Amino acid sequence: MEISISGPKDFYLSIYHIAQEAREKGLVFYGAGFWGDLSAQIFSLLGVEPSCFCDDDPEKIGRFYNDRIPILSFEESKRRFSNAVWIATVNSDTVDAPRKRLNRKLRENGLLSAASGFHPVRYLYLLEEAGILEAVKTETDESPDRFHARALRKLVILNHMANSGCVYFDNLVDGHPDLLNIVLLGHYIPLQEVYQKRLQFLEDEPLVAEVASQMSPYLQTRFPEKLYEKMFFRAAQHYLVNDQGEPENRVYLPVKAFVRHLSAELMGKGRISYAYLLKAIFAAYYNTLGRKYDASRNYWIFYQRHKENYNMQEIAGLLSPGDFDAVKYIFIVREPIQHFFSWMNRFVLRAPHDTRLLFGRANSYLNRLRCGMGLMLQNRSGVPKDDVRVVRFEDVKQKHRGVMDAFCHWLGIEYDSILEQTTVNGIQIYFPVAGKTGAVITGNDQSAVNKKDYSELLSEFDIVRLKIVFQQFSHAYQYACDVPDFRSFAKSFREELFDYPFRFEQTLDEACAMAYAVEGDARGDEPRCGRLIRRLFSEYMDGYEDVEYYPILVPEDV
Repeated sequence: MEISISGPKDFYLSIYHIAQEAREKGLVFYGAGFWGDLSAQIFSLLGVEPSCFCDDDPEKIGRFYNDRIPILSFEESKRRFSNAVWIATVNSDTVDAPRKRLNRKLRENGLLSAASGFHPVRYLYLLEEAGILEAVKTETDESPDRFHARALRKLVILNHMANSGCVYFDNLVDGHPDLLNIVLLGHYIPLQEVYQKRLQFLEDEPLVAEVASQMSPYLQTRFPEKLYEKMFFRAAQHYLVNDQGEPENRVYLPVKAFVRHLSAELMGKGRISYAYLLKAIFAAYYNTLGRKYDASRNYWIFYQRHKENYNMQEIAGLLSPGDFDAVKYIFIVREPIQHFFSWMNRFVLRAPHDTRLLFGRANSYLNRLRCGMGLMLQNRSGVPKDDVRVVRFEDVKQKHRGVMDAFCHWLGIEYDSILEQTTVNGIQIYFPVAGKTGAVITGNDQSAVNKKDYSELLSEFDIVRLKIVFQQFSHAYQYACDVPDFRSFAKSFREELFDYPFRFEQTLDEACAMAYAVEGDARGDEPRCGRLIRRLFSEYMDGYEDVEYYPILVPEDV
């Protein structure tokens, strides 16, 4: 299969393109272990065999893979196959992982290329069942009870403040017959970014293969879950459990069936728009579930974008006027002091190593503080306010029926009692309790909104100062806020207000130092979080202008 390559070259476009390049130049797997073996199996499906394996272990050098493919030293592999496609076949994409070290060595030796971005864990789905690639074919099925991408004409996008209940809200809407939902889709897959970098340049088999590779977190697997943990967060292993606290594996889809339904929506369509990609994924997902399309229903795609400080123009710029008949946005927010404490406590103070590395970076914690200022909810985007609603996490928990009734009314669909349960694909889901093996809570548990003791991370003075900064957001969304208007303060007083460190700064600084050390930077070069945070607050208050905020979704009286 000959494939013409166009588009960005900073990352491979598809496994088909790598296979084509490997046929022309040769293929070297750097790592003759478990993942090297799986990589060889994956490429064999495309008729490609590695020129050699390369390894740093003296005990492996000189042996043969499958009795015919040599395992060579790095130096010998480079001498013989310097123009080949080189791929580091080890798992894990964390910043301190072996893959990063091997790729650094490839880069230093001029062997790293766009094709080196291939990661075998993304393509394990090809090994799940025999004949999966054969399921990628043009298939016409005009059955009236089948979901088709072209028939999905309405889109509602959920976004959030981070750790503000978006997973909970996502699970609530899941079972409604008019809401087509793939729980946590935007949380697991940066679909918009992948489309812009890769998928928009693909068509037919390469397009189907790469979209399916992105959907691996939702597909059944025979491989141990630990193989995925560093690259993919398998939904049921982290969030979606049964009443015993065990992963709810019934939510996963059969691989070949999903690929077949996805092929029916993508094959023969050429290069597709972002809108069509969304529609095709949702249509394939619901056809795989065996759901029946009903032309009399008022279907909405419910898509969780999952991005802090979301700019609605990001997706609007990818949509054409005829793509959807309606596009709406809903944001879930949380009382800002409780929100700030919650994510700091969960993702920094008590977080595992890899999570602390991520949230210790300045752009991460500054983004979450910007959420508390409500910058994403200021009506500056040009999106009509009738198309945007803001729902309070506390209302969803405490006025559940009224909020969901108002949400349905806003979309023009009927309320359904399934909205009173947290489900995935219609299966009842519970949430694991952090630090308590086997313990679960229901979605309607109230403990998350009753937290009032923040002293571990915030002093009383810290709380007052944060309330001052977050007050415009608080007033807009009817949260109690008993502090003076910061616009009445002199500039010198505002500056003096933030001369004193926050109690949480040491915790953030430690996480930041750890992240910088892992990246190889000298300790002491990392930015001090207090200075960055105080500058953020000062610039916000100095430049604040009165602006309209998008309207709140008021719970219906029920």
